[in-house]
Amino acid sequence: MNFLEVLRLLEKKIPMDRSNRAHWLSYHTHMRSRTGMIHPFIKVLCQILTNINQTYPGYATIMAERISSYKGTQIDQFEQLLQLFAEVLVLNRALEVSDIIEGNKYLLSEPREREGVKNPEFRTIINGIPCAGEVKAPSLLEFQKDRPSSFQYTTRWPFTIDAKDQGTKTLLPLDNRIKDFLKSSQNKFKEYVKNNAFVNDFRLLFIVWDDFIYEPITALLHSASGLFTPNSFYVDKNGEPVKFPLVDGVIIIRHLQQFVLALQDRTLVHGLSHPFQLINPRTPCAFIQNPFGRSVPQVLLNTFNAVDPRSLPASEYQITDWVDWTTGISYTGLDQIPQELYPKIFETIRRATNREKRQLLEEKGKRLSIERGIPYRNLIKVGRNDPCPCGSGKKYKRCCL
Repeated sequence: MNFLEVLRLLEKKIPMDRSNRAHWLSYHTHMRSRTGMIHPFIKVLCQILTNINQTYPGYATIMAERISSYKGTQIDQFEQLLQLFAEVLVLNRALEVSDIIEGNKYLLSEPREREGVKNPEFRTIINGIPCAGEVKAPSLLEFQKDRPSSFQYTTRWPFTIDAKDQGTKTLLPLDNRIKDFLKSSQNKFKEYVKNNAFVNDFRLLFIVWDDFIYEPITALLHSASGLFTPNSFYVDKNGEPVKFPLVDGVIIIRHLQQFVLALQDRTLVHGLSHPFQLINPRTPCAFIQNPFGRSVPQVLLNTFNAVDPRSLPASEYQITDWVDWTTGISYTGLDQIPQELYPKIFETIRRATNREKRQLLEEKGKRLSIERGIPYRNLIKVGRNDPCPCGSGKKYKRCCL
């Protein structure tokens, strides 16, 4: 199939009439019939499906069927589309870097030992190294609505404190979603390795998240309850951490927001040229080695621009204890002090006044400016109708403005 055939297939499968809100992509897919122009998102998607189809015949038809099957315009259907786009994102990159064997790029979609069994998303060979990949993406849209005005635990602690008394919603960790991704991948790879031709392949779980990838990073690595640590919250009947030995490592990609922006006809962030561009120096992927799996070769990680997040300075990659989204301050290091002090420290920080929190941010900004040798600029803005930073309880315009 060529590009135009793939485009026409999507146009045929996805209903044009939006009066009954039949499909999320009706507007995008049928822009050509209204304006003579192809929507930028659909154009890139069709080009990628065409490229993959050349290596794996039938892939474009399968994906067109899946895309069109998500009928309706409820949140669930939209998130299913995002998860499908995440698969295409990773598979496209796997195709770009795969070896050429007998004149063609080597890529298997949905490889399996036999029909009717579970299987990962793809198999490829990169620089002579065979690997299999499973792709997962969470449903985050409802959770994203609560982030801006919430107090978020990012790991599990031996105490619980509610922030409702301060008018703030408390968000719990998202580690169960990561646990479910690992369980599913372990089960798929368990069937996959029954094929003797695949048994030595490196096996990777790709998690496509949004910009806040400290959430899955913390779920895997935090010493208090991380799934890849001795204190994992997920244990077997004997109280031992479940190890997921068939998952050699996890690559986390901060990308879901790019799909949403593109579908809303908004500018992509982080300088991306199109919504299916996985490699971007500004936002490297995070790689987490499973201590109970095999060491993943660096050459595989390089092809996906995946690095250990603990080597990166940006806050999005840091293991955190909790985040106060009302101020934008995150906290870490609680696991380095005696447990009996946890609740007291937590309460002290949580009940600090806005003025004290603002001072913390300013002090950190000044310290970083000195370390980096750049002038300090206070970019923290307070609106006229916002609570005054001094903690008086009055509006800023009625107090310290």
